[in-house]
Amino acid sequence: MTASDRSIAVHFTASLFRYAENSSGVEVKTSTPRPPRNCRTSPSFIAVTISAFNLPGGPGVRVDTFVYSGYQVTPFYDSLIAKVIVHARTRELAIARMKRALEAMVIEGIKTTVPLHLKIMDDPRFRAGDIGTDFMEYFLARNGKKAAAP
Repeated sequence: MTASDRSIAVHFTASLFRYAENSSGVEVKTSTPRPPRNCRTSPSFIAVTISAFNLPGGPGVRVDTFVYSGYQVTPFYDSLIAKVIVHARTRELAIARMKRALEAMVIEGIKTTVPLHLKIMDDPRFRAGDIGTDFMEYFLARNGKKAAAP
């Protein structure tokens, strides 16, 4: 790496830190729950087809995915369907942007965790940034186990 390259890398890194100081981001990993064990004889356990798939977009919204409309989810799949990442000037704006992105997301033919993520976006503790490793335990106790059911 030349001195010029190092200078560019340092400038770029400094720019990223300045950007990070003035913005907030939220990432959601949308997945589909694993089928229950007693579901092994069900024909739907063999493969489920995503019948409709539409991704959100716009400024500050990024979606990483490998699935598409017509994609078949098998029992040997990775449960991750899509990773949605948003950024905005403040946490409040980033959460609002994520909520809009999740509401615009269309995944039909299979159950997903999108409804759970929408409920989390409305949670006062999450909105305040008061989260830690105990957040889901708190969230499910407050909202009931059905909150996690897609």
